[in-house]
Amino acid sequence: MPYIGVSPFNGVRKKHTYTATASQTSFSGAGTEGITLSYKDSTFVDVYQNGVKLGEADYTSTSGTAIVLGTGASLNDLVEVVVYDVFSVADTVSKADGGTFDGNITAAGTITVTGNADLNGDLDVDGTTNLDVVDIDGALTQDGGAVFNEASADVNFRVESNASANALFVDGGANRVGIGTATPSNPLTVVTSTDGSGVSGDNVFAALIHNAEATNDASKGLLIKAGTTTADQAFDVQDHDGSNQYFRILGNGDVCISRTASLTNGRVSLDFSSAADNGFCINDTASGNGAAFINFHTGGSSRGTITNNNNSAVAFNTSSDYRLKENVSYSFDATTELKKLKPCKFNFIGGDLTVEGFLAHEVQAVVPQAITGTHNEVDDEDNPVYQGIDQSKLVPLLVKTIQELEARIAALESA
Repeated sequence: MPYIGVSPFNGVRKKHTYTATASQTSFSGAGTEGITLSYKDSTFVDVYQNGVKLGEADYTSTSGTAIVLGTGASLNDLVEVVVYDVFSVADTVSKADGGTFDGNITAAGTITVTGNADLNGDLDVDGTTNLDVVDIDGALTQDGGAVFNEASADVNFRVESNASANALFVDGGANRVGIGTATPSNPLTVVTSTDGSGVSGDNVFAALIHNAEATNDASKGLLIKAGTTTADQAFDVQDHDGSNQYFRILGNGDVCISRTASLTNGRVSLDFSSAADNGFCINDTASGNGAAFINFHTGGSSRGTITNNNNSAVAFNTSSDYRLKENVSYSFDATTELKKLKPCKFNFIGGDLTVEGFLAHEVQAVVPQAITGTHNEVDDEDNPVYQGIDQSKLVPLLVKTIQELEARIAALESA
């Protein structure tokens, strides 16, 4: 008889031989051949007792794992159960035309697909899978590790969403990752839009980093490591087309607002171009009298503040506590020192407004603590480093001079 596949004796027909005990009716498990009894269709089972084939009325075969005789066997009877594997032509697939398997397929060896593999259901892979091109329309569940493009070929990886053709795009040639774009210009590029070309949505952030840990256990949100010079950019914020600079943190830690580079020796530099603009606006929402808008520190200790003054003005304060001072003296000739100062009128170069004031280097000769900088100082590139004056440092001289003059007037009046 012709057959399909392996030999019927080795592959399709399986025999299970049992030696009966007295009155034994049920036979299961492994026979003398060492094969465990198992069948799927009772109509493909033959039972022999001492070489005589039994009729279907003489036994029961319904469990799939046992045969039960209607009458108990005698001691040492030989019971043979022959099981035929079920084979259906409907389960074949044409090599030329292809076809569909409705059930599960298990392969212990290697499956090689030279064309396309279209899977409408689930694919469960326990071992290693090497795929050159994969197009997945449904869900993909991966329990173990996954490596894409292990051969380091110049191929891309793309994931579509219902609104974006490039919800995730890996450019294998340029070594870049895009979200919402197929042309990432940086190692990671995120593009948002409302026309479906990028990650869609109005009033959404391009990225949200949320540390949901609410306890105080030093949890961290975002770490950016950059170079250490002013030419390096650690963080940059521009408008949508890059034409306007909003905010930048340089590699050395300098902060630039509305500009791309820090001003000379400026750790925070700000540009604004309109008379209606304010460089900084600080709002005390609690309206607390004495609350500091700015607190100045050196060495970790406060040296001065700009504070809320009765919710209607500001106060400029510098450290003056007696506990910070020593060698206190009230005896000095303020009038003589004050007379050495040379008030004058002038206008600043480039302006035409005439004002009253002092020349810094002239004041420095009399009240050096009121002046910062050095006369005629220049930097390494021969640019002038201008002196500054804190005119509040002149107030003690003025007060002491008034006291001295008042004392002289009182003495003259007494005379």
